[in-house]
This record gives sequence, structure tokens and C-alpha cells, in this order.
Amino acid sequence: NDPKHSCGVTGKVVNGYNKLYCYPVAGANKYQWRFENITESYVRTIATTGTVLTLNPWATNPLLCGTFTYDVTVRASFDNGVNYCPYGPICTVGITNSAPNACTAPFQGGGGSLHSMQAEGDGMHMWPNPVREGNVTLEFTGLASDVTEMHIMVIDLFGKTVLDEQLRTDGAEQVKTTLTLGTDIASGLYVVNVTAGNASFTERLVVE
Repeated sequence: NDPKHSCGVTGKVVNGYNKLYCYPVAGANKYQWRFENITESYVRTIATTGTVLTLNPWATNPLLCGTFTYDVTVRASFDNGVNYCPYGPICTVGITNSAPNACTAPFQGGGGSLHSMQAEGDGMHMWPNPVREGNVTLEFTGLASDVTEMHIMVIDLFGKTVLDEQLRTDGAEQVKTTLTLGTDIASGLYVVNVTAGNASFTERLVVE
């Protein structure tokens, strides 16, 4: 009956008032929350400076439109997000999102339901896709000047992380990098998730 109880709950609503809580870690000054729904190929990370996450209508890559159950994990940082400890155990959380930006956001092509940043203008651009040689180029434009590092993850549809790396940006507005996935990576559909400060970018990646 603790009002902060957050693991296994349902009925949470994206309304700017509902909150999720994690246990505090002594000495930690940043927490990163990861929301995943494997069925919908959805992955989203967001960072907070404390142990409370308010379910606001996120402008970029919002939670799925409608009612869905997410696997939520949290990890802590002691250096303001430069490095993170491993994620904690998974908690399932049922969340309903009917905010306008969730229900009108563009979808990635190919019939999937993965929310994506805009295909043109500022944001993340990824090529080649599909990839056959094991190398993928990511280019970011319009980054905030206070962003000094990006966190890049490539995740398969079973939730396994196949690549996890940090990229220094040092406040640059435009950044380009190449991910080396290797030629032994299994063919299939993956999710590329990038966190840059308060912004989050998510794209599907097909490996052939």
C-alpha cells in the first residue's frame, strides 16, 4: 500500500502527474530508466537526477499510444551519466498513453509500430539499412550544446544488448560515428537506441 510502489503496477497514465519510483543508490547522482515492449519493438531510455520519474507526454519517442505493458529497468550513475552501473531487475508496468503527441507521432516505415524521429532535418540518420557488411553509420544533427556524451545501444528483439558504447560529443551540434557490429552478427531485426542528454533517438535496423 506504499504510494511509491511501482513494480508490477497497472493503471499508470501519461498525464504529467503519475510517477514511477526506484530505490535510491547511495552516492548516485543520475538514474537512467529503460522502457521496453518487445512485441511492439519499442525501446526508450530517459534519465533523471533523482529516483522519481514523472510520466510526462514526452515530445520525442513517446510511450506507445494506448495501453501497453512495459519491461522497465533502472541503472544508476555516480558521475552524472558518463558511466552507469548495470541495469537492475525488470519490473513490469502497465501504462496508458493518450497524449496527442503519442497518437500522432510518425511511425517508422515497413508497417511496424516503432516510433521514430523525423526522417529529415535535425535528428538521427542511419545508413546503410539494411546492413550487410557489419558497419553502420550514424549521423546526428541539431544536438544541444550542453550534450557532451551519447549512449548508443543496439538491441535484438529478444531484449539482448549486442552493442553498448559511449560516444563523446563535447557539445558539437553535428556528430557522425560508425558502429562496428561485426560480420558474425545474426541476421534479423534490431533496435538502435541513442540517448543524448534529454533527447532519445530510436530506429529499426535490419541485418541481412
